[in-house]
Amino acid sequence: MLDTRGSLNSSFLEQEMHLLHPASVSNTDYLAALGNLSEQRRQYIQSHQQKASAITPILNSLEDAIVASVGAAQWTKLKQYILERQKSNHGSNQFNLDSAELAKLEAGKRETRNTVASILKSSSASLEELAEIRNKYIAQISDVMNPKRQTNIPKVEIVRDEDVPQRIRAATEQNNPITKKPPYDGWYAHYTIYRLGGSDPTVTWYLDGKTGLVGTGSICSNNDAGDNDYFSLHLYNTLCFWKNFPTGHWDVWIKTSCQKARSSYLLANEWGWSDAANSMYAGINFTAETFPPVNLANDNPFGIGDFWNSYVYGVPETAAVYDNTWRSFGQVMWFHFTTPFVVPGKNGMFVAVGSYDQVNSYLNDTTAVLLMDNKWKIEQVTIDVK
Repeated sequence: MLDTRGSLNSSFLEQEMHLLHPASVSNTDYLAALGNLSEQRRQYIQSHQQKASAITPILNSLEDAIVASVGAAQWTKLKQYILERQKSNHGSNQFNLDSAELAKLEAGKRETRNTVASILKSSSASLEELAEIRNKYIAQISDVMNPKRQTNIPKVEIVRDEDVPQRIRAATEQNNPITKKPPYDGWYAHYTIYRLGGSDPTVTWYLDGKTGLVGTGSICSNNDAGDNDYFSLHLYNTLCFWKNFPTGHWDVWIKTSCQKARSSYLLANEWGWSDAANSMYAGINFTAETFPPVNLANDNPFGIGDFWNSYVYGVPETAAVYDNTWRSFGQVMWFHFTTPFVVPGKNGMFVAVGSYDQVNSYLNDTTAVLLMDNKWKIEQVTIDVK
């Protein structure tokens, strides 16, 4: 619970892309697609830098509110006690992996948690009041990170394989409606990190245009969380192709099959007065070159829908692992939507489909290791222009 006031650290991985140049696509259209992706990336970074700037004062205000509620004298006493316990490794002084030392360490942690709880109970604030303060400011952060959806984004539905029209399921690249299957013409990917405390994540990309794979695996850890540590990871990876399209409303069908869909949260209560809010989101995104401009600050390209999502709010009494598999291997999910706007036609239209994964973590004196493994195969994209 030591003072962690400071600016939110933001890290941006430069966009990576690998786009083939099909013989059917002109140099002008190919270069236009590259320029469009670069401009999207520039706007995306700009919007996320603005978010990072907006989050820092919220976190600082949260700490000010907690100190005011606890009382300056009790806050000082609490920090001094925790510093002493940190230096002595909870009174165990030495640490190794034999059973006797581990038992001594666990007993020391219990003593620390009980003492912290006692100090807080003797302050001018109750644990319930402190939780309300944290919830208020975490809600403000959520509003910054996840603005309201754009009203012109199509509503996406998930359709069972047996309920998909036969002409869609049987569509090929040689007939109507317009269809694309692996291999795709290329891919691009990027991610953004917001971090106050902890370390940068380990990220594995599953992109493979030949087989249609998209998704990411990530491990985010914070083994020394302070008062109000915050972490948010946003990952885009997308497959691309070019097709010729007439003008009209698009009736879009995307067939996907699950390869991995797992969330795992390891949480450990450090000091007894701990709190956490952790979540993961796995979605599909879809856009095309002549769609209306997307508000990139909303992180929701046209056609976004849910593969799965999970959350763990609060912390265990000591430590616990929350591990779930959300979809079975090979499970088929069809995503379907119709554009509410007319899409201008174009020969050599650039289309992109892929995954959008997000990990969010707020930690108050909680050790956390978050593992997200989201891997899907884009087996078919069919667009019926009406």
